[in-house]
Amino acid sequence: MDRTPPQPTPVMSPSCRTKSKTGCRTCKIRKIKCDELMPECRRCTSTGRKCDGYGIWGGGGGGRGRGGDGNNTSQQRHRPQLSRNALAEYSYRADPTLARPRTFCVYPASALDADEKAHLEWFWCRTARKLQGAFFSDAGNALLFQASAAELAVTHAVLALCSVHKRADVSLLRQREERFALVQYNKAIKYLQPRLMASDRTSLRLCLLSCIAFIHLEFFRSHYQTARSHLEHGLRMLDCLEALSSSNSHEGVDGRPNRSFIDDWIVRNLRGLYVQSMLFGQQPPRPWTVVDGSKHILEIATFSSAHQAREYMELLLLRICRLTEPHARQSPTPSDGTCSPPCQPKDVARDLQAWKSIHDRTMAKLRSTMNGLEVFAHRLLCVYHTMAEIMVATTGCDPRGESRFDHQTARFTTIVAQTLDLRHIALTSKVRQKFFGTEEGLSHSIADMGLMAPLFYVAVKCRVHCLRVQAIRLIADVPRKEGIWDATLVAQIARKVMAVEEADIGSSDVSDDDLPGLDVAYAQLQSLPISRVSFPSACRRVEAVDVLLPDGPWDPVVLKCSSQDNSQLDTYLIDRHEVGI
Repeated sequence: MDRTPPQPTPVMSPSCRTKSKTGCRTCKIRKIKCDELMPECRRCTSTGRKCDGYGIWGGGGGGRGRGGDGNNTSQQRHRPQLSRNALAEYSYRADPTLARPRTFCVYPASALDADEKAHLEWFWCRTARKLQGAFFSDAGNALLFQASAAELAVTHAVLALCSVHKRADVSLLRQREERFALVQYNKAIKYLQPRLMASDRTSLRLCLLSCIAFIHLEFFRSHYQTARSHLEHGLRMLDCLEALSSSNSHEGVDGRPNRSFIDDWIVRNLRGLYVQSMLFGQQPPRPWTVVDGSKHILEIATFSSAHQAREYMELLLLRICRLTEPHARQSPTPSDGTCSPPCQPKDVARDLQAWKSIHDRTMAKLRSTMNGLEVFAHRLLCVYHTMAEIMVATTGCDPRGESRFDHQTARFTTIVAQTLDLRHIALTSKVRQKFFGTEEGLSHSIADMGLMAPLFYVAVKCRVHCLRVQAIRLIADVPRKEGIWDATLVAQIARKVMAVEEADIGSSDVSDDDLPGLDVAYAQLQSLPISRVSFPSACRRVEAVDVLLPDGPWDPVVLKCSSQDNSQLDTYLIDRHEVGI
């Protein structure tokens, strides 16, 4: 009998069983261990190879240019690279009509429990697309998807955000959803703690991504002071990230330092939150000096996308806020000298006119290639442009006091007319249904800019009764939130300011019931009986509105109003339980 000893199992060579799970793309393809140095790993550079970097976390040997979402070449360079499984999963969520995948196939989604998976499904099918409103970006959504599929801190942060967003319209969470949101919130903070102790770019980016989710979450929960604290910490971390990026990046062709796509996305989101807070009079305790890496507006011919047009508009609004808010002009000058010199109203007015000219050229040239949501976003920015024109025209010490706003009635009328037009477009062209879906339970709330800020400005600064009532009606039309703006709360504040100013007018010549509805056409709006309505007296006009937002959904709001002829503040409490209008 043959007793040949059993042969030993062949030992696989290291090259057969080694698989790189981390490191740069080049080392992953070669299946070797990467030393993960930034910005280029030594394994690649020592052999003359090009290091392709670490995905959305940066690095890489190629120079990167800066561009908006509408620039195809730049967008391809900056678009975050998804793994094959992650790309299939994201494609399904970007287009729910595609065949549904059998299960979550990316880490850490595969490790979540059933309830967490259900919320993650809701986030990618509904919340992720809705949060950005008119300025939705596939590239930005892909970036957020990869981050949440790779880092547990971001995963649990977006799960908490999803849970709160589902009930944001009524500012009330069911007990089960509130408990789920708090559990996910605590898990996200737990996984962030090691990152907070580090000072590298990857850790800062993860912390900032989670911080942005926390700010949106707290706004939806009506915890405004907590959100304000998160925003302040986010701005501090962003300064650190900018310092690291500037020291490790090369200059572009225009002499400005290049930034990665993820850094641009973070700056864009924090800048938007900062602008919202400033327009609502909620200046963070620590003012932020915006580091602008864009070309001057006079140096460009057309906007590459609605995102680029928005970037320039937000920078203009921040300059205007520095002109109109005394405490905003006291921002400290950073040691690196990035603070721009004080601007003059005439300079801002010139740049506003340049923005409008560039925007008109862009729409004339590219409108035929835009989808409905992009056109809607561009038209939304025009409403902000009209508001910015009024703000600049009424800036400075004017002996006429608040009566100077009476000369801006045509522009106030334009804001209301533009808003009515956008509302009509959204309802008749099915923009919301096409881009955000019509599923039952889909929140109306967004985390981005909308129409409430310009309408609130009309309600408190326009003294034409029929126009301000129309603005308040548009605000309260649908209970919703737009970042820091809560429709029910904003309508209550505007109604209170109007009541304070018009207390001495008595009965109006025109009853609110006689005013046209929200479906009024522009021609009808032009024919409103403006001349038949009495204006508030100078002593009753509110010059400054200071809103102290609460840190809970049921706490009252403190409203302080100062009249132009009386420096003493009048304080009012607004009960959140009351119906706004």
